Amino acid sequence: MDEKLQTNNVDEKREQLQDILIELSDSQKKLQEEDNYTGIIKKLEDLYYGEKQNYRHYYNDIFAIISTIAKEEDKSLDILAENMRIIHSVYEPDEKGFGREPKNIRNELNKLYDHINLEIARLHYFNTSESNTEGKLKNLTDTLNNVEDKLKKMEATEEKIDDMQKQYITILGIFASIVITFTGGTAFSTSVLQNIANASIYRISLIVFVLAFSLTNIVYILTRFIREISKKKDEIIKYPRYMIVLNVIYGLCILIIVVSQRLNLY
Repeated sequence: MDEKLQTNNVDEKREQLQDILIELSDSQKKLQEEDNYTGIIKKLEDLYYGEKQNYRHYYNDIFAIISTIAKEEDKSLDILAENMRIIHSVYEPDEKGFGREPKNIRNELNKLYDHINLEIARLHYFNTSESNTEGKLKNLTDTLNNVEDKLKKMEATEEKIDDMQKQYITILGIFASIVITFTGGTAFSTSVLQNIANASIYRISLIVFVLAFSLTNIVYILTRFIREISKKKDEIIKYPRYMIVLNVIYGLCILIIVVSQRLNLY
């Protein structure tokens, strides 16, 4: 037999097998009518025992056909398996051969039945494994998301703790500045009052403004240092205008006192 013709014949047989199995996966009632059952058996006998040569189905073809049926919404592998079970259990060679020479395909049906069940079981196992894997991946993804959320919450908590620490430092710094200013002012006032009779008005006034200038700037330096610690990353702290005004006033007062002393205005 010509090799090309033989190949074409085999390809036709493979297509015929696919059509038969797809037909068997269509309806559970397919084999309930005797005519349908007889028609399917005739197709199978003609498939395996042709006029030109006998046919042996390929195992890899069964997998391809099963995969094709599994993708069809109006087909069912369970229906195919049940119909094949019926054919496998009920089949008996017809001695009359439906008006032709009798053909016994018992062995071929056994192999076809086993191969179909094996591939269906394998496909079900693969789908189950895939579903389990997807479930595990989803659980893993959920776990990772929970971990990320907890890490974000921890980072937010750390930021809050840092802000609280900065606030505590700021509060303590302000309190310390107030204490220093109050203590220094009290000590200075006491000293001035004790020695007011022993010094001139120029000297007392000069000392008052020099110490006021010093204490004011010391307090500002302390509070500025505290703000530097507690400021945000992009925050820029400018020198306040009121400090400029106070220092100018202190400087003018000191200048007036010095000039007045030189000119003996009092």
